[in-house]
Amino acid sequence: MSLSPGPQPSEGTKPRQARHRVIQTCLPCHRAKRKCNRRKPCSQCLRRHMTGSCVYEAVSEADLQRLQDEDAGLAAENEALRSRLRDLEAAMTDFREQLRETKGALAREKQRQNNNGWNDEVSKPGAARDDRGGVYYGRTYYLGGPAAPDLLQRMLSLVPNEQTDMLFAYSGASNGLHPPDALTAYAFPTFPANYTVKDALDALHTMGRQAADSRLDAFYELVDCVHHYVPTPWLMQRYEQCWDAEAEPEAQEVALICSVLALGDLVSNNEQSWFLLAVSMQLLRISNMFATPTLDTIHTFCYIAVYLQHEGRISEYWPMLGLVIRLAQSLALHRDPSTISNLAPEESEIRRRLFWVVAAQETALSVMFGRPNGMGFFDCKLPKDIGDDELFGAGDGQVAHAACNEISYQLYTWELGQITRTIMDGAFGDLNDMTHIKATESRIWAWFESLPAHFRFDPLAELHDDYSVESKKRYVQSVLLYIIVNHNILVLFRKPLLANANPAVRNPCFEAAFAVAAGWKILQDTFPKMARITFLHWFRAFHAALICLVCIRTDGPQSEFRGKALNAWNSCLRIFARIKDQNTSISACWRALSRLNVVMKKEMEATDYADNLGRSGSQPSRVLG
Repeated sequence: MSLSPGPQPSEGTKPRQARHRVIQTCLPCHRAKRKCNRRKPCSQCLRRHMTGSCVYEAVSEADLQRLQDEDAGLAAENEALRSRLRDLEAAMTDFREQLRETKGALAREKQRQNNNGWNDEVSKPGAARDDRGGVYYGRTYYLGGPAAPDLLQRMLSLVPNEQTDMLFAYSGASNGLHPPDALTAYAFPTFPANYTVKDALDALHTMGRQAADSRLDAFYELVDCVHHYVPTPWLMQRYEQCWDAEAEPEAQEVALICSVLALGDLVSNNEQSWFLLAVSMQLLRISNMFATPTLDTIHTFCYIAVYLQHEGRISEYWPMLGLVIRLAQSLALHRDPSTISNLAPEESEIRRRLFWVVAAQETALSVMFGRPNGMGFFDCKLPKDIGDDELFGAGDGQVAHAACNEISYQLYTWELGQITRTIMDGAFGDLNDMTHIKATESRIWAWFESLPAHFRFDPLAELHDDYSVESKKRYVQSVLLYIIVNHNILVLFRKPLLANANPAVRNPCFEAAFAVAAGWKILQDTFPKMARITFLHWFRAFHAALICLVCIRTDGPQSEFRGKALNAWNSCLRIFARIKDQNTSISACWRALSRLNVVMKKEMEATDYADNLGRSGSQPSRVLG
């Protein structure tokens, strides 16, 4: 049997060449992949002693034929490589064009959704979803339902998975300053790479001394009383250096001043807070802070955390907090200053205060995200309860804000943070160990009863209009301590509450949730500006509202707690509806509560209907419509 030859090309046509077929070859040995490898190199690789650099590369068949020619030399190799580079450049150009078109399409789609007033298909009226399995957020079911994850371990789900600029801010910069808009995911703008301390000082001088002083006054009036991180003489010395034409302040010192002015602007006009925080981060980036961090570096990060929690970007500060902790440890802040020689007394106290500020922020975020404590070993003692004037000496210069120099409130929050860390250490243990839980509860209330009278908040007492400014600040501090204490009780009993219905567990947890909601109501209704910069109290209120929902769903209509739970629930829902535009996290909390409110009302209708029907034997009217 003979095989007939295939079709032959005619005289006027050229034979087809497979120029686009890509073959894996080994350069520079010019052999096909199947004939040469590192374990058994070809003779040409051995002759050239280049086996170590012999790599596989994709070349076209035409270039392979050129390389396999007996007369091929260095020029043929270079030509093949240039051909490969041209192919790669063409592919990169096509990829850039496709990426540009994709980004443009996504931006146009997002702009169209914003113009229509709906951010996603889930929120449209015609796209209602069944809430029996939980509240749907577009990616997963969350809050409620049999398969819902733990609340504290999934708080990150409240914030969309946006890219972060926190780490990017220290690795590069753009060609210009870009203000934030609706289509950007960055918290701060980026600056040119040559932006220096002089440029930052010029920005402060452009603002003007009078405008800067007003922002500083607002900081000391509304922010410093709850975030007294930096001693007043320490801060005022650096502030005056920024206005001294002959002084040359360090970048980290100017960064601290910019962060302070940003918080002052945040609670006043809120016109340049984002810009001042961006300047602060830029100065930290160019200050070589990883190699030579200072106390001002840690102070600045602590104030940046306050701003980010206001903007709802705690999920961005959470990974950055690990960097802050490592920087603090590199400065030996976790060790007690008594073990360090040649330290001035005032610097020892400043180091103690600064370490406990970082520890307090880490503890609050650990509670929020449901993570174990990550500070590791430390033996730094709590600072002394002395004012800044006593620490630096009353006669050492004039202090413009001498009244804002005591740390009593901060000291109490740090002591309370120690108890919170104990609660979190036991939160991953045995949920049925009621002896340990009750002992921790007794410890918390004993600590609260040991506070001075002006720091123990009384829910029945009223704030009079004739109170002085200092009395109002003390009133706010007492409310904040009251909220934190009750939230610790809530966290202590939360998991046992979800595990069983023991009244010894339910009652303290419900009472704590009602107290947190009541304290947050006073804070938001009476002191709205200060409520904006209190650290994570919106999360504590959201947590309390969910516990109130548990109380409403589990207790019957005749329960003594149901009326209190309804009042606390409605109060939290009203306040979240009022402040939902502050940031995306609060907006997500409000959406969750509003949708759960619909589910709760339906369940209450069914429960009350069945209860009334069972007691009267007839069909009653509905309670909620």
